[in-house]
Amino acid sequence: MKINRRNLSALTFAAPFLTACNNDPARVIIGTKSPKLKAQTIDGNFIHFGELPRPTVVHFFGLWCGPCMAEMLVWQDAIKQLKNMGGIDIVQLHLGAVPSQYESLNKWNDALDSDIKTPIILDESREIGDQFQAFGTPTTILIDKNQIIVEHFWSLNSGRNLSKLIDVAKTTIRQ
Repeated sequence: MKINRRNLSALTFAAPFLTACNNDPARVIIGTKSPKLKAQTIDGNFIHFGELPRPTVVHFFGLWCGPCMAEMLVWQDAIKQLKNMGGIDIVQLHLGAVPSQYESLNKWNDALDSDIKTPIILDESREIGDQFQAFGTPTTILIDKNQIIVEHFWSLNSGRNLSKLIDVAKTTIRQ
């Protein structure tokens, strides 16, 4: 299936139902290697996916995405919990253009509290998201120290998904 805006919208709204019935189209990425690519963060640093030194949580979102904005407080709670664990990196990947009301991703990021800041990559063309097979937003994946995608989460908005992310991250760090 080609992912266009209509399909992306359908997947975003259908994701919780698909996940619940084990027909999650993103399950195919679990157990696969992270793509090898180099991406620049909005502050000018580079992240080398496929060569990550520690387990890493990658969160795909868009400021244009209603479900992403609806889960933002839950995602920010996840960031705090993950940072408190230590031994894990967190990267956010903004897919698509930044809506004009935010002016820029840097300006949006500058307004965040320091305890929830993470490296952010702007992927306007969605090429990086496509290489990760990010089927929609919000999507969160967990990559282990061997560069294997060990888990995929649609929206973290349910307590079950947030607690599962934290549990799987703890297990991944210990391995």
